[in-house]
Amino acid sequence: MKNISDFFVRISNWKTLLLFFIIYLCFNLYFLPKVFKGMVPEEDKNLPILDLQFGYNPERVKEIVSMYTGEAKEAYIFNCAVVDGLYPVVYMFFFAIIFSLVFYKWKINPWFKYMNLFSFIILVFDYLENYHIVKMLKTYPENIDNLAVNCSAITLLKWVFAGIALLMILVGILQNLLRKSN
Repeated sequence: MKNISDFFVRISNWKTLLLFFIIYLCFNLYFLPKVFKGMVPEEDKNLPILDLQFGYNPERVKEIVSMYTGEAKEAYIFNCAVVDGLYPVVYMFFFAIIFSLVFYKWKINPWFKYMNLFSFIILVFDYLENYHIVKMLKTYPENIDNLAVNCSAITLLKWVFAGIALLMILVGILQNLLRKSN
């Protein structure tokens, strides 16, 4: 882990931050919304997306999964495997660079060892969530209640850790600004 943490500290600068910010924006503004919609018929373009739901139950999951048939189902599976397979790596790099800049380059002591790898936790939850979504899409209409409960918990944890990461970054920036003003 030390080598990975050191790698992020070494590559972290304003240029890599800008590069990964642009890649991050491309995924959020283009790849994530457009790839799926470009693969499905017009009537399926506005189907709800499980990844973006918050605290769902098995009934809601069945309702959503049942909407995905044919091309839409295949497109969602492709999106989970390919586009949303790459996206966690992009945001993990982006956040690792931000953490490295805020807590290592700006000489604020990290609050814990390998703090710049915190976003790796979010990546793991995102991959677990994608696995469960694909499994539910492929398994339905068989019983998917356990998968749905697990997926809901994983999604919730992913968003909680994403919120914690953002809060840590904001507090680190504030801590740095206060330190410089003294």
